[in-house]
Amino acid sequence: MMLNVFLNLAPGDLAKCTDLAQLQSELKLARRRRRRELPQGTARVPVDGQGASGQTRWEFLEREPHDWKPVELEASKAIERAHGAGRPHCKVSIHQYTYLIDFKTLTQRNLRTGKERHLRRRSAPTIAQLQWELLDERLQSDQAREELEACQKRLAEMEAELAKERRARQEKEGELAEAEKSHKRQKLEADAYSRRLEVELADERQARNQKEEELLEAEMSHKRHKLEADANSRRLLSPLPSYSTLAGSFRDCDQVELPSDDPKHSALCGLLRGSMASHREHFASPIWSEAPDVQVSRIEEVVNPAKLRAYKAARGGEVMNRNPVGCIEIPNIEAFKCEAEPRCVDLNEYLLFHACPLDSVSAICRRGLDPQRGGETAGAMFGRGAYFAQNASKSDFYTTCKECSVDASFRDCNHAMGERCVLVVRVLLGSTFSVTDQDVRSESIRAPERENNEPYDSITVQARANRGKLDHMEFVTFDKQLSLVQYVIWYRHTQSCRCHNCKRRRR
Repeated sequence: MMLNVFLNLAPGDLAKCTDLAQLQSELKLARRRRRRELPQGTARVPVDGQGASGQTRWEFLEREPHDWKPVELEASKAIERAHGAGRPHCKVSIHQYTYLIDFKTLTQRNLRTGKERHLRRRSAPTIAQLQWELLDERLQSDQAREELEACQKRLAEMEAELAKERRARQEKEGELAEAEKSHKRQKLEADAYSRRLEVELADERQARNQKEEELLEAEMSHKRHKLEADANSRRLLSPLPSYSTLAGSFRDCDQVELPSDDPKHSALCGLLRGSMASHREHFASPIWSEAPDVQVSRIEEVVNPAKLRAYKAARGGEVMNRNPVGCIEIPNIEAFKCEAEPRCVDLNEYLLFHACPLDSVSAICRRGLDPQRGGETAGAMFGRGAYFAQNASKSDFYTTCKECSVDASFRDCNHAMGERCVLVVRVLLGSTFSVTDQDVRSESIRAPERENNEPYDSITVQARANRGKLDHMEFVTFDKQLSLVQYVIWYRHTQSCRCHNCKRRRR
């Protein structure tokens, strides 16, 4: 019964399939169907075909590797008889050809054509074997059908997945196309913006070049004006007052206010403001304040014929005698240097600043600076002499104002905007001794001696930038005749001034 089911036969049909030829025909049909149903690449399971009993047949290999064909029935019987008799070879005739059969090599050779083929001896299948082969073919056909259905199912799934991927790809291509359009639009906008920027940049570059040219021209003009102003200042401030003009016109000493439109007034204002520098907020502080911002209220010229004669006598006498060929230029100095008069050697004459309490100004203008009293107010670090600065901002530290009491010290002044003054002094520095450390005793009353045993005319205290001890240069003279007070500059610090002195005075 099971055999009928596997062979897909109706009940009772198996009994009808007892004829060997009919079974073989059924088996061939089943094999053809299975070959058609098998997916490409599926291996066939070969059927051996040999049974325990049944007739024997001979087959020849028509084509390599497995195309075996049965030998004609009568010839096959003759070969089997010769083989059964133990003969090493035999001859058989098939149609018009005669073949030599070699049982040792299992080959047949066509004696006419010489073509040789392989032989094999196979047992002829019985009806039962054919029935089982047909059953096996049906089973393999069902398996192949299941595999085909599985393959078709996988193929359908793959096609669905492929369709899904195709749709996704189409969507992606649409997105990419839209993105490309957007990118092109953005690129066009960016190109337009870039061109616009290039035009603006070219305009800005042209404007900047024009501005630079204007600034360069302004700078050159400023330099020219500064050179002219410096030359004008040297022309105005370098000469000494004319004694013949002053004689008989003034008292022994007078302070004459310069008109605001006097060229000397403008030159002295520039000298004062140009010398203002930044200072530490307090001694040894790492913080530096802004340079003072001041407004000049008035300038007085000091007329003192006696002191003028004494200064000229010292310049043409002892200083000239000590330096007959002139003096070496002082290094690092930035103060206003007075031009030497025609046919005169350079004796290092400078306009420097000096400050004192307000109640001492008139006395100093009248009597001059007394080196022996040097350091009474601020100390004498480099000897007892008259101290001068090239920066008015340094002298400003030691001033008092009109709002201070008469006996007030500069340390007591707490009026940031009070009117105060500094003295502009013509100083004959001559040959100066340069100090980079405190190698001059504070009790010294004269400058050190030179190699020729002649004393130096002054001391120059170098700044820290030049390996000195102070932030700003100072100068010391020990001879009363080597300085001449020429001007008194009155000024106030502006309300917006943030210099170190204003910070101290506002506390």
